[in-house]
Amino acid sequence: MVLYNILLDASSSMLLEAEDESKQRMAIAKDAVESFAKTIGESSDVSLVAFGHKGDDSDSGKEKSCSGIEEVYPLGSFEGEKFHEAVSSVEAKGWTPLAAAIEEVMELSAEQEGNVTVYIVSDGVETCDGDPVKAAENFVKNSDDEGTVNIIGFQVDQEAEEQLTAVAEAGQGEYYAANNSEELQSTIEYEWLPSMTELAWAPVNLAPVGWEIMRKQEEVNEISSDWSAVISRE
Repeated sequence: MVLYNILLDASSSMLLEAEDESKQRMAIAKDAVESFAKTIGESSDVSLVAFGHKGDDSDSGKEKSCSGIEEVYPLGSFEGEKFHEAVSSVEAKGWTPLAAAIEEVMELSAEQEGNVTVYIVSDGVETCDGDPVKAAENFVKNSDDEGTVNIIGFQVDQEAEEQLTAVAEAGQGEYYAANNSEELQSTIEYEWLPSMTELAWAPVNLAPVGWEIMRKQEEVNEISSDWSAVISRE
């Protein structure tokens, strides 16, 4: 059984408006994360861990922000209303304790049975003096090499992309870049969703063409079967 742990960056930079869009990065990320959880929650347990949502981005608020990692939706079956409430409760405020967030998931999943997978949406580098690459390495080791850390960098600069790529590699996962809401949703749709069946069940705002893709695939399979039959008769 695969256990999906979603980590949502709620650092103050997520308050910035997305490039060429009138919505904040945080609002876009929340929508994408909720859609992802709804889809994978059809067949798997899911959790939501927020980081950067405590304290503020001042020096005096750093300690509280860097230590304020919170599992706002405990690992379990997906319940739409409760998950929506959990996502809505997260407000972007402070610093970016990426390493501590990964370590928190490692501790929370220590007693869980199953393949623990981490999915992170972030727009920046570690700012709480942690080592997210080392944290990702330890996560894999503590999950018997079956766990992975996957990351989408949302409108990140070169420094952040380099670090987030290194974290994903250390976590035996994949890094993807998304520069706008459409790219964020399509990356989740085509890279994070684990199967075509789950893609077809994706909600309208995440995968409006899911069923169309399934129908096209079935049409191709039917055509292939017809040709195979002809070839066999010949």
